[in-house]
Amino acid sequence: MAADYPYPMKEVNFYHFIQSKAAEEEREPMKQTEKVLIRTQQVSNAWPIRKVITKGDIKSDSKSISFILNDKEVGGYIVPYLTVESRQYLLQGGSLSVNVLDNDDRNWSQLCLQLIKDNQVEVSGLERLSRKSLKVGDEIAMCWDESYAFFYYTILSRSFVS
Repeated sequence: MAADYPYPMKEVNFYHFIQSKAAEEEREPMKQTEKVLIRTQQVSNAWPIRKVITKGDIKSDSKSISFILNDKEVGGYIVPYLTVESRQYLLQGGSLSVNVLDNDDRNWSQLCLQLIKDNQVEVSGLERLSRKSLKVGDEIAMCWDESYAFFYYTILSRSFVS
């Protein structure tokens, strides 16, 4: 018999690893932990698009504000995050509508982006901003939310000039 098995046989003891139904019901359930996604922003560049309102930005009816973003702001902070279709539409001269969230009072609005010349984009339709009675010299800031494809905006500083 020893010739049939080249390895020596060992005695194996079986223990009760499987609990009885009563013991399993008495056992305290394991605690479940909930995972929470925490999004962070770079504090040093939280508001990359900044604009001081000038006299030329306020329309004659004083109910809407439009301003021009330069090619650095457009190319670095807006265009890379648009879909391919939206990017082509904007670059062909179309007016692109995007959602905007007011970071101060959490109200939604929309604004229009339109290419005017040499990678400069006119941002118009900020009626929500004009309701906050923006004046010449007020500084607003915007940032693009990559995850959900919309702008945040806020008023960074108010002008004291009447």
